[in-house]
Amino acid sequence: MTAYMDHKNLANEVIDGVRAVQIADGVHRVLDRIASAEQHAGRDAGSVRLLAATKTRDVGEIMAAIDAGVRMIGENRPQEVMAKAEGLMARCGERGFALGVADDAGASTIAGEHIPFHLIGQLQSNKIGKVLPVVNTIESVDSLDLAEKISRRAVARGITVGVLLSLIVYIVVMGVPNLRPSMFAWKYTTDNCSMMPSIINTLIMTALTLLIAVPIGVFSAIYLVEYSNRGSKFQMTLVKIIRMTTETLQGIPSIVFGLFGFLAFAVACRFSYSLLGGAITMALMVLPLIMRTTEEALLSVPDSFREGSFGLGAGRLRTIFRIILPSAVPGILAGVILAIGRIVGETAALMYTAGTSTDVCTGFLKPCRTLAVHMYQLLCEGKYMGAAYATAVVLLVMVILINALSGYAAKKLTKK
Repeated sequence: MTAYMDHKNLANEVIDGVRAVQIADGVHRVLDRIASAEQHAGRDAGSVRLLAATKTRDVGEIMAAIDAGVRMIGENRPQEVMAKAEGLMARCGERGFALGVADDAGASTIAGEHIPFHLIGQLQSNKIGKVLPVVNTIESVDSLDLAEKISRRAVARGITVGVLLSLIVYIVVMGVPNLRPSMFAWKYTTDNCSMMPSIINTLIMTALTLLIAVPIGVFSAIYLVEYSNRGSKFQMTLVKIIRMTTETLQGIPSIVFGLFGFLAFAVACRFSYSLLGGAITMALMVLPLIMRTTEEALLSVPDSFREGSFGLGAGRLRTIFRIILPSAVPGILAGVILAIGRIVGETAALMYTAGTSTDVCTGFLKPCRTLAVHMYQLLCEGKYMGAAYATAVVLLVMVILINALSGYAAKKLTKK
């Protein structure tokens, strides 16, 4: 516990008038500078939001900032979240605001007057249960283990579905009003910001990546499950190396894959920015995912299926293709669906390997821009925020449709 918390009452709700005026003046100056910057950059008014860090500030000071116009707050330490949460929620409820994820059923909140509460510092695993009932967003997580613990706690509290629905609603509300027929023109210009070339490129990139990754991933998993346990010492060592490599690849950031793809394919192989370079890089990214899910699907097939097939005189290869693989299809397709989601949503790796060309790709060695990269480029330019939100809506619809079609195909194949 930090020393200042030993002598400062963070739950204090009363401050003098002079201090309240100082806080209000500071908030107004910052908000005025933000408004001026928005206007200078050609951004819509209110498109930039202020997140006020309230570290070491007590409840009274924070409420003075909220009264002055602050509509989003963030704490650095879980201890401070716990010390201030009760008082902040009570005072915000009196003013008609809903703070964080608190249940405001008993408060007469005004539509749209919700104040998000962020944790912007490090979180220890023993504090997860304390902050989840209060904060909307945990800004940073320093380990995969901690992220998994947060996910499990969030699912247990039923937060995951709410977060997903709120995200979808936000994208739809912000994006649908900005959709225009010209955005589906065959040729991109700076006037129409057409996403049609990017939609086509996304479908091509997804198909080519899966064409490369799925056969390699599935057959590698078949070898690991069906053949490796009978091999020599050398084969067992090889299997250990393959598993270690797969697990390592799963943890590598996409930007590193992008740099590798750029050096290996764009520079060394002289592909330059190309569809093929991007597809091979994406195949390397999703290969571990497909391998692991296929391996788990094959392991879930009962050994009695194999024994029965062998007993009827079928060989190992025939047993695999006629008995094991059909039974494992749902699990394999689950991995493919996850891979599709990563391909469609990837930006960093594809910017380094496939480029950002706005035209429809006409060859394997031609540059292209996928829908996610298209949205990123629009956001970076700053003048096409509406078009970026509209692109997000189309991207969301594409992912939902692809997942629905994949699920339907899985059911059909399972029935057969």
